[in-house]
Amino acid sequence: MAVEVAPVVVDWLMEAYCDWRGKCLDVHAAYEQFTAASPAERPPASATHEAALDHEPASCEAYAGFDWSNTSCPNGNLVASGKSNPEVAEQLFLGRRTID
Repeated sequence: MAVEVAPVVVDWLMEAYCDWRGKCLDVHAAYEQFTAASPAERPPASATHEAALDHEPASCEAYAGFDWSNTSCPNGNLVASGKSNPEVAEQLFLGRRTID
């Protein structure tokens, strides 16, 4: 059975994924700056890295915690596919609007 996914759900999921990936890149960039810093520059570089690490989990949880089993959209559409988040996300990122 194919289930149509409301565009607002796809948009939210894409935004959440991009936010999480952006936070991951921030962590990576801050770590690179820390490892390249001179001894005098390490304390502020370490603080920047720690701040980036603090921000990443919330965006990860927002993306990973999306409940596909019972998702009511503002327009009343319902998404219920019985598939796991990665399976659904992969199909959505491939441009599909229906989930088999």
